[in-house]
Amino acid sequence: MASFSGLTMASRLTGLLRDVTFSTAFGAGPASDAFVLAFRIPNALRRLFADGALSAAFVPALVKAGCHSPQRFASFIARMSGTLAVVVAVVCVAGMLFATPLATVFAPGAASQPGQLALIAHLLRLTFPFLFCISLAALAGAVLMSQGRFSRWALAPALLNLSMAAGAGWLAPRLSIPITAMAWAVLIGGILQAAWLWAEVAKLGLLRRPRWGGGDARVRAVARTLLPTVASASVAQVNLLFASAMASLLATGSQTWLFQADRFLELPLALFGASMGIVLLPTLARETARDAERAARMLAVALRWVTLSSLPATVGLVLLAEPLMLTFFQYGRYTAYDAHMAAAALASMSLGLPALAAIKVMLPAYYARGDLVTPVRVSCVALACTIACSLLFMAGALLAVGRPLAMAQWPGALAMQPGLHAWLALAGAIANGCNALLLWRGLRRVDAIGQAPDTRTHVLRIVAACTLMGLWLLPLRDRMDFEGALLGQRVMMLLTLAASGAAIFLAAWYCLGGRLADLASTDG
Repeated sequence: MASFSGLTMASRLTGLLRDVTFSTAFGAGPASDAFVLAFRIPNALRRLFADGALSAAFVPALVKAGCHSPQRFASFIARMSGTLAVVVAVVCVAGMLFATPLATVFAPGAASQPGQLALIAHLLRLTFPFLFCISLAALAGAVLMSQGRFSRWALAPALLNLSMAAGAGWLAPRLSIPITAMAWAVLIGGILQAAWLWAEVAKLGLLRRPRWGGGDARVRAVARTLLPTVASASVAQVNLLFASAMASLLATGSQTWLFQADRFLELPLALFGASMGIVLLPTLARETARDAERAARMLAVALRWVTLSSLPATVGLVLLAEPLMLTFFQYGRYTAYDAHMAAAALASMSLGLPALAAIKVMLPAYYARGDLVTPVRVSCVALACTIACSLLFMAGALLAVGRPLAMAQWPGALAMQPGLHAWLALAGAIANGCNALLLWRGLRRVDAIGQAPDTRTHVLRIVAACTLMGLWLLPLRDRMDFEGALLGQRVMMLLTLAASGAAIFLAAWYCLGGRLADLASTDG
């Protein structure tokens, strides 16, 4: 688990390099907003055909198939890859043909900006083939995970990140429309990821020529499993695309600020949420069938670790949002104003980090038990929560500054009011909290989480340590001038804040009775 988290973290650091290069080259404006949206739409579909949905359906099936002969396993993989390729190819072609209507639906605010819809549609046509590459890459990753091989899957996103960094830093200045370099870089990165992962499958002797498997009973069984999982993931992606549509109505740059905040949030989430969930899925798939009580204890331990790591990370991100954005992004075309706006989004979004990390850990428990319906229902509730909170916050913000509340007048009024993107991020954080709470209650009802009598003490201890850390960081941060400092000074100040904050938290947690050995026990 630790090695996988380290590799995932290394991959996310290349994502940070990508974002720094992108921000320096393009800043936060109409062009960057257009790319963010054009990348988000196929990326949302990627999460349906790849990532969690595909892994949840394929990994248990592949684990089971791997128990038979290697020849049958390889044949199953060939039929799965052939079927997936055909389905996703159809989706990609449809997306490219209907790029303009998609841009209109998911970026309603772009209609008021000359040429913006056409630019988004053009970028969509270039980025949609990425979906084909990354879906096949995800299948290869699922095969590797079923065999207990996680390292290549953890490092694969680095290829996309490095490709995008090269696109922003090297290719963009050489094109007549510089932002199209990012779309080409996304496609190249997808191809590299697919090649990287399938090469490892070939080394295992499991690579065969892809074949259509629509009539294969095993493929149909996976499809039946995949459909409710896709339904659950689709709700989450509709949630994300709704936020994008709302952001298109806000001030120019809002898409970019939210995207950068979200990407920054991926660093801690990848370290102790997503990576733990990926490793847990095949393990829980085996243990749930063998020993349900042991699987429940494993999940309880995972949630304890998530709590210990995510709560202090949340406090740190909220308090250090501006220093982080100024240190990493405020260069080239990216202004101090952009950094402040992105920091506001990061601070709001970070409040949902513990819930997001817990969701990543709890979903595999549902998938391992074969319960694919409950996550769908919970996601629907979370979507309704996001929509309700977003509309409520937008209406409240407009009312507070005396803007018109008639829905028809919202687009123009929202665009004139800076900072509303942070309220949109807060709505997402609240929805994540609702999602996590409902998932937790569902697992407790079926005794899928091990009992721990000292859970309240464990949480209170962490909260107290976080409070002391915050009381230390807040005055220290306010004495530092990040905006007027040079790069080297910014880095040193940020390291001082991060290191001292971490030291205060760990010392306080230890003095309050926290011990690493206790985290692995559910017996109190």
